[in-house]
Amino acid sequence: MTADTFRIGEALSFGWDRFRANAGFLLLLGLVLGVLLVVANGLQRAAAAAPPVFALVYLLVLAINAFISFVFVTAALEIEKFGSVSLDDLAPHLPRFFQYFIGYLLFFLALMIGYALLILPGVYLSVKLFFYMFLVVDKKMPGVDALKLSYDMTRGHFGSLLCFLLSLIVINMAGLMLFGIGVLLTIPLTFIAAAYVYRKLAEKSLP
Repeated sequence: MTADTFRIGEALSFGWDRFRANAGFLLLLGLVLGVLLVVANGLQRAAAAAPPVFALVYLLVLAINAFISFVFVTAALEIEKFGSVSLDDLAPHLPRFFQYFIGYLLFFLALMIGYALLILPGVYLSVKLFFYMFLVVDKKMPGVDALKLSYDMTRGHFGSLLCFLLSLIVINMAGLMLFGIGVLLTIPLTFIAAAYVYRKLAEKSLP
């Protein structure tokens, strides 16, 4: 990859600055989505004791998890591009969720297969397909096409992106260690940083 495509430190600094500028809204959004996540986890635990409905409930849980990431991706793209975000900015993107969910399911399936094949293929696909979520929202692409384009647009950037994504994992793990409350800060920060990197790559590789 070219040296000037993006720097991890710059991406994280950008994420922190934009988070601080939108902290009130993002913290409230995180609390609401956190409640939704608790509900999803409760449903999954309850369904484990009822095998006949487990598959249906698990699909619902996946949809809830996908929706949470969809909202954060949408908010991060708005903040990266315009510097701020509100509910009015998020609402017009909601029709994109169906395609996002298709991409999410395919991404989830690809990672399951990849990690079952001695882990390394899963790591590779995690990096190569990661930006599908931003492409679905930003470029209004079908989920399948977004996965393909993410694979292509990350060509030549694997090493730097792997380091970047590992840094996001470490930051969110640190947030979890702060009684779990820290993720209210780290999750939006890392999504904004990811949106920054996505935009840098898109400018280089997309028409």
